[in-house]
Amino acid sequence: MKMIELNFTLEDTKMLSKVSITKPNKIDEELTLIIDCGCSMTTMTPQLFQRLGFPKKDESPITIYGINSEEKGFSTLIPSFKLGAVELGEIRVAVANMRPEYQNSILLGMNILGWFDFGWQMRTKRIYMYPRNFADANYIQEGFRLKNPKTKLLAAEVDDV
Repeated sequence: MKMIELNFTLEDTKMLSKVSITKPNKIDEELTLIIDCGCSMTTMTPQLFQRLGFPKKDESPITIYGINSEEKGFSTLIPSFKLGAVELGEIRVAVANMRPEYQNSILLGMNILGWFDFGWQMRTKRIYMYPRNFADANYIQEGFRLKNPKTKLLAAEVDDV
């Protein structure tokens, strides 16, 4: 897999980008993507899942714990997930209620982000996601300006790409 580059905007403290989802009728729909390092699984609401028209596949009941909330839902597989020019293919998503402002968005969780070392440039509003090779996962860190070099962060602002 090659590096993924995404444009982003800032809204409050959230990084927002775009994701393209291929629906069962083979039509792509572009949705708002919220980059969320605190979310363990990529998440969408039941309303969005139903609107996109996906069948439940390999469904498992789950509970999502937020800072002040606990939501019951299910995890399932969706067949197509495109970040920039790269299609990741079938991925597992959590389907559960989220805050009203997230109703038509997808939270990008660590089940996807964990496969990448990623960084961003505030000047250019670009996110860079480098596929991780777990044998040498620290290699890519050399290109990052870490806020605390004693910790091995998976995400940091990059100086230059």
